[in-house]
Amino acid sequence: MRVHLLAAGPVAQAVAARLAASLRSQGDVVRIDDAVGRVAVDPSLWPHADLRIVVAWRESRALLEAVDRSSAETGVPYTQAVFAHPRLRVGPTVVPRGSGGSADAAGGCQRCFEGRQRQHDAGIAKAEPLWRRYDEDATAGPLGYLPHHVSAAVALLDQVARQARTGHLDDERNVVRALHLLQGTTHRSELIPVHGCARCGAPRADASWADLAAAFGAVSEEGLAHV
Repeated sequence: MRVHLLAAGPVAQAVAARLAASLRSQGDVVRIDDAVGRVAVDPSLWPHADLRIVVAWRESRALLEAVDRSSAETGVPYTQAVFAHPRLRVGPTVVPRGSGGSADAAGGCQRCFEGRQRQHDAGIAKAEPLWRRYDEDATAGPLGYLPHHVSAAVALLDQVARQARTGHLDDERNVVRALHLLQGTTHRSELIPVHGCARCGAPRADASWADLAAAFGAVSEEGLAHV
């Protein structure tokens, strides 16, 4: 399996190095790119991969937008590990044109994820000034991390890679796992795609109109005359 790692920040570089060693020991071909600068946001410089993995030391909207857009255009699935203190978030894993899952929904992308964050997490609005700072300065972010933070991220990402390698990546589609780095608690959730998303929404006829048309079509003109 060909895996492309994009690593932004000190802890991400540590995670990428250890994860690459694990993946290579399992027979994967791995390339690591420093996800700060031109390579990070220019998909034409990225290799074609079976799985792309983004590891970021903090929220990195421009990077994730570039990866998500490329994924939608090329069909390359990707996942992400983001250290959003005090939590490590792994996922969602985006599988372009995927469907099913526990929510029985088609689609799922970074735009949907950010929209759901704003919908359900009141703290996002308070974090917006910090995120804007990150958008403006690629070097801004927390520098410190502990060894077990790296180990946790590697273990969770290795699990996603294993599913991709064995042809079961759909089992990880839209799944988000979070580890509280201070308390050690874990949480698993699933991204519900946003209806009508311009990037990942599956074009289909409005089911309500289709059902109505079918119902009228089942009634003959003679039947209507006797109503």
